[in-house]
Amino acid sequence: MGVEEAELKTALGEIRADQKSATREAKPSEQPTEAEREAEPEARQAEFAKALTEKLGIAEAAVTEALESAASERSAERAEKLKTKLDQAVTDGKLTQAEADAVSKAVETGVIGGRGR
Repeated sequence: MGVEEAELKTALGEIRADQKSATREAKPSEQPTEAEREAEPEARQAEFAKALTEKLGIAEAAVTEALESAASERSAERAEKLKTKLDQAVTDGKLTQAEADAVSKAVETGVIGGRGR
């Protein structure tokens, strides 16, 4: 993105503080439910990208691309860690390969462990 790490960390800290403050100030009836928060990840991502764009003074497209890239990297890392654990469980006789494959499929589709892809 062409931004120094310290500047990025400062901006992220300010955005998180702003979000926490807004959440604390909101009346209970104004705060989204857990289901509402999970139903609108794209809207939250866009709001976050806009706030980061404003803090850093760079193009929103660059921020969005960087956030998507970071999310993709995290997802790949989590998938690799899961695969390693499942492979070890199969090797140790704790799971069959079919069971490990079922767990992988459940995670990939969001049945367990998050939103899915």
